[in-house]
Amino acid sequence: MSYAGIDVGTTNCKITVLSEDGSVIFRDSRSYDLILPAPSRAELSPTQVWEAFLEIVRKATNATNKTDPIEAISFSVLGEAVTPIDNKGQPLSNTLVSMDSRGEKEIEEIVEYKIDPYQIYLRTGQVCHPMYTASKLLWWKNRTPEIYKNTWKFLCWEDFLLFKLCGRPVIS
Repeated sequence: MSYAGIDVGTTNCKITVLSEDGSVIFRDSRSYDLILPAPSRAELSPTQVWEAFLEIVRKATNATNKTDPIEAISFSVLGEAVTPIDNKGQPLSNTLVSMDSRGEKEIEEIVEYKIDPYQIYLRTGQVCHPMYTASKLLWWKNRTPEIYKNTWKFLCWEDFLLFKLCGRPVIS
């Protein structure tokens, strides 16, 4: 029995497979492009990331299946990256990653709703900042209403991968 750790980052996807005694029995990575369409904007192609993920998982499974099959996987993912998907699970837009700050004006809108930034901090442990998901969701709603209207779920990266693997939107 072995365990796989998968890291989905800003520019690549990595996998390490460990045996029960903790020794590394497989390691690999695949890169993808960070898309920088304009100043203060940073995106990933969900298709590129998914294909890189599948490739390393297939290689790891092929390398370990006969001798030490993978029994469990754990994810480390780039936080606050969010992807809108339709009701068939297809991405409607590129993923907006944490360094994408196009939601700066939406932070002002959040505060105008009379949501005290200090209360946000007390409840979430995060400051009211455009790197976080709420401003990105409002950005889609305000700036690309056709994407927002057709979105079934907004998924962070771990949730997107789990959805693609098991067909259900879940979060850890």
